[in-house]
Amino acid sequence: MPSGTSLPRASGTQPPAVAFALAFRGEAYGNVEYSFGPSLERHTTTVQGHEGFLNRLEFLAAALPFAGAWAWTMRRFANHVRPDSYLLRADWRGGEAEGVTLYCRFPREPRDDEFVMALARAGPLCWGGPPPSVLAAALGVPGPRGVGVRVDRAGRCQVAAYFRIPASVAALSAQTVDAVVGACGLPGTLAPEIRRDVHALYVGGTVGVVGVGPGPAGPAMTLKLNPPNVPVGRAFTFLNARGAPAARLEAIASVVRSLRAELVNYLGVRYDACGFAGWRVYLSVAPGSFPIAGGVRLAVEHSGIPTRRLPHY
Repeated sequence: MPSGTSLPRASGTQPPAVAFALAFRGEAYGNVEYSFGPSLERHTTTVQGHEGFLNRLEFLAAALPFAGAWAWTMRRFANHVRPDSYLLRADWRGGEAEGVTLYCRFPREPRDDEFVMALARAGPLCWGGPPPSVLAAALGVPGPRGVGVRVDRAGRCQVAAYFRIPASVAALSAQTVDAVVGACGLPGTLAPEIRRDVHALYVGGTVGVVGVGPGPAGPAMTLKLNPPNVPVGRAFTFLNARGAPAARLEAIASVVRSLRAELVNYLGVRYDACGFAGWRVYLSVAPGSFPIAGGVRLAVEHSGIPTRRLPHY
């Protein structure tokens, strides 16, 4: 659906899954990302957008009783920041939405005062972590590339900052990991575990995106790593060693086989003050790239479908 296409009238009684499909079917035809965590009943869908995307977000929010104030907040944030790219993630349990997150990419990395002002202009958003410049210095980048704001069914909002690291995987050295762990307020004893996971999951290329969000309790933050293009076998070996439920891994493996995927787009792993805190497998589908029956397709790109990561690329 082109960005200028009008949307049908929103209805508060419209099923959320129907509202999502109506609002974002055009974006999903271009590329939709699915992610799967430990729960058999849950998955997420993510679509990318640019101009006119907030109109679609507000259409979806009209079908979600918990998301109205959040949608207005994101409109105010966008009016102030003028993001140059968006991603919208919906968390599903069956056909019911349990939360939605809007990821916004800054036109340039903001200073600390600009970051705080952007959240203040949006309304009831606050950043509970250290100054973003402290995290950026630990990661060796100018500042946060984007921000994600999630709202859950209780109407609670959480803010996470994302840092784009265009350098090679070597940039995640032991010294860098130690510095980031300290900047997040995490126990230094976690650093060796994170370094081992970095070695196991990052297989080449650039580091990509590192996220920092609120922790479950106390001042320590949650550190989110997103190793891109992880070979399927390596990803499943890692998850099995981390105690992932066998039934869930088999369900994800079935999806991987149906997509004939050799790599997962990225494997999200999280750490909080208690240690390893969770994982998600991300897989991307681009329906519009598949040739029609009987059609001829000329492939000139290096890989069939480029990796979909976060909007902060």
